[in-house]
Amino acid sequence: MREIKFRGRTLDEKPVHWVYGYLNNDEGGLYICQPFNAKVYVDPETVGQFTGMEDVNGSQIYEGDVVELKNWDGNKVRGVVVHDDRYAMFGIARCNDIHNILHKKPKLVGNVFDNKKFHKELFETYDLY
Repeated sequence: MREIKFRGRTLDEKPVHWVYGYLNNDEGGLYICQPFNAKVYVDPETVGQFTGMEDVNGSQIYEGDVVELKNWDGNKVRGVVVHDDRYAMFGIARCNDIHNILHKKPKLVGNVFDNKKFHKELFETYDLY
């Protein structure tokens, strides 16, 4: 059974950083509650769910992460991790398509929130949504 948890970037804390835990909301907005800690309000645009997968180095993979893996012909491909509601699965989005990553071990190379280059390359180049 996979662990259900989320991450998001802080709104009020300086410096801005990632927090991990359970997602909830109230009149103040979305927040992540960590065990034994107070709730931490997060930027809703940065919230991503844990996929239940780890990369080749053991790092947890979340929605919004950028991963790299080899496709069927051995070429490296890079894409952003998204949830595909049509098939109720996580995959990587690239070139207007979503590829299943459940059978492969990708390499985590960043995320679209911390690296604007990835955001431009993966979101603005392709019409993913």
